Amino acid sequence: MKKNLINLIALLLVVCCSASCMTLKKKNRLLRAEAARKLGEAYLAEGKHSSAYIELKKSKELNPKDPYLYLAFGDFYFSKEKYDLAIDNFKKAKKIKPDLPAVWNNMGMVYVAMEEWDNAIKCFNKVLDSFIYATPHYPLFGLGRAYFGKKDYKTALKYFKESIDEKPGFLVALHWLGLTHLELGNGPEAVNTLIKAIKINSEASILFLDLGKAYILSKKFKLASMSLNKVIKLDKKSPEAVEAKTILNQIKTIDFER
Repeated sequence: MKKNLINLIALLLVVCCSASCMTLKKKNRLLRAEAARKLGEAYLAEGKHSSAYIELKKSKELNPKDPYLYLAFGDFYFSKEKYDLAIDNFKKAKKIKPDLPAVWNNMGMVYVAMEEWDNAIKCFNKVLDSFIYATPHYPLFGLGRAYFGKKDYKTALKYFKESIDEKPGFLVALHWLGLTHLELGNGPEAVNTLIKAIKINSEASILFLDLGKAYILSKKFKLASMSLNKVIKLDKKSPEAVEAKTILNQIKTIDFER
C-alpha cells in the first residue's frame, strides 16, 4: 500500500513537472515570437523591408495566432503597394481580434490608396465607433481623405478640421486642409493653412508649390512667384520643381507688383 502511494506521488510529480516544462516552453516561444515581431515592426518603420519581412516570418512560425503580427504584415504589404495582400492580412488580424481599432484604421488607408472611398469610410467610422482608439486624429484624417476623393470637399473640410482639433500641428492634415480650400476656391484660407504647415516643415517643396497656387488663386502673383521659386531652390530636379517652372512660365507676363 505504502509502495503504491509512493509510486502515485512520483507519477504526479512527473506529470506536474512535464506540464510545467510545456508551459515554460510555450511561454518562451511566445516571447521569442513577440521579440521577432517587434523587431520586424522596427525594421518596417525604418524602411528596411527585407529585414522586416524576415523577422515577421520568424514570428509567424513561432506564433501564427498573434493578431498584431497580421497587422504588421498588412502594413508591410501596404508599404510595398500590394494592396490585396495588405487587406487579406488585416482581415486575418480582425478575425483573431475583432476589437483592434488599428486594423480598421490601416485597412481604411489601404482602401484610400485603392480609391475605394466608401469602403474606406466604413473602416474609419468603425474606428471612431470603438471609443478606445488613442489617436482619433488618424481616422478623422482618413475620413477627410475619403470624402476629398469623392469630391465632397465640404465634408472633407469638416473632417480635416476635426483631425487638427484633435492633434494641433498635424502636418499632413494641415496640408490636405489647404488643398481642400484650394478646391473650394478659398484662396486666403488656403494661404493661411499652408503657411501654418510650412512653419512646421520648411523643407517640403510640395507645400511651397501648393502655397504658390494658393497665392495665384488669391491674385497675389509676386508672392506666388517667390513661393514657386522656393520650390526650385529646394530641389531643382524634383517633380515639384518641374511643375513650379511650368506655372512660373504661365504667369510671367502678369504684373508681379499686384
